[in-house]
Amino acid sequence: MKFNPGKGFQFDIGPLPDFVVPHGRTQVLGTDNFMVGRWRMGSNPEGHSNPGLNHHLIAVCLAERGAVFELETDRRYIGQMRFGDLSLLPAQVPSRNRWTGPSNTLSLHLPVSLWEEIADRHGLRPELLRPGMPGTDAAISRISLMLAEELERPFRNVMFCESLALAAFAKLAERLAGQGTGRREVLADWRLRRVADYIEENLGAALSIAEMAALAGLSRSHFSQAFRDAFGMAPHQFVMVRRIEHAKRRLRMDRESVTEIAGSLGFASHAHFSGVFRRMTGFSPGEWRRGAERP
Repeated sequence: MKFNPGKGFQFDIGPLPDFVVPHGRTQVLGTDNFMVGRWRMGSNPEGHSNPGLNHHLIAVCLAERGAVFELETDRRYIGQMRFGDLSLLPAQVPSRNRWTGPSNTLSLHLPVSLWEEIADRHGLRPELLRPGMPGTDAAISRISLMLAEELERPFRNVMFCESLALAAFAKLAERLAGQGTGRREVLADWRLRRVADYIEENLGAALSIAEMAALAGLSRSHFSQAFRDAFGMAPHQFVMVRRIEHAKRRLRMDRESVTEIAGSLGFASHAHFSGVFRRMTGFSPGEWRRGAERP
């Protein structure tokens, strides 16, 4: 099965068995930078073969007690999967999988070129990503759970999903390199201003990490951490803060409907906007407009 979610990369996950289906309301989500899907898997004692993916695969178990899982490449790996346990399958590695008992898994699909960027960022040789079942990583588990929850939201934030996926990939690199942090780029003032101005001018657009990273002259893997160091928050959080600040000013002017403001600032609906506005201010847009608070 092939997915072409963006313009620059097609994810080929090979033949999908009948007993592997998207989990509940969750659909597969992807961009040029990554693809992620949450899957429900029935028991598969007979096994399933794959001639090799065109990308790296990191699978995270989201069940408290998952299936007994077996991964066979040039070696054989087997274990009882529990919440947060990882399974790694690099690109172009033929494999055979077997598992007994139902399970649910978050699969993060990582293009080879992006992994090379991330590995370079951490001073890591890309080929250190090897097949196996390396156990649980607490940070990757937390990120994966946040990502799974965001995928189930009716108005999920794609840029937030992208930031979480990049964070998971970076944590994997840190684990493989045996380090807590990598080298950090510092965003020069003019780069900060260029990115901040772009965000202000495009608050109603579907902004992406790739666009902002290109403006800053950094790779995607460098940009998110450099932005957080500079602004004290992740890019998706900064964008949402700026959208809500613009909404506050426009609500006070009392010239536009809440629906018009929501649509022009990139929210999927009146309900989506109202939920985010209340979460960030403590008031509904209508309450704010009526003068509940005037900071």
